[in-house]
Amino acid sequence: MDALVKQAAKFTAVITAAIVIALLAMHKLPWAFGFLIGALWSVANMLVTVQLLKIAILKKDKSRLTVLLLVKFPLLYVGGAFILLSRAFPVSGILAGLAPLVLVIGALKICRPSFRT
Repeated sequence: MDALVKQAAKFTAVITAAIVIALLAMHKLPWAFGFLIGALWSVANMLVTVQLLKIAILKKDKSRLTVLLLVKFPLLYVGGAFILLSRAFPVSGILAGLAPLVLVIGALKICRPSFRT
């Protein structure tokens, strides 16, 4: 699982960088930043969720569990809601930024038999 998560984060970063550069080249600054924020949020959410699952399954390090829960719920979700409500970036750009991670994980699961469970 760790290999899948690391590979997905790397591929998502590359795809996101390419799309953001293309959007900047087309002078779509708000869309580029919205896409970047959406992609960063989805990767951060995935990484925190994986760590929470590891701690829950292994039943170790309760203090780290508390820290991760405080990061995930108030910081990620409330912060994400404020970003969406601020209308500083196009909502469709932010939502489009959530897609690369899902597509990369799906492609890795299909193309790499070693990642299958």
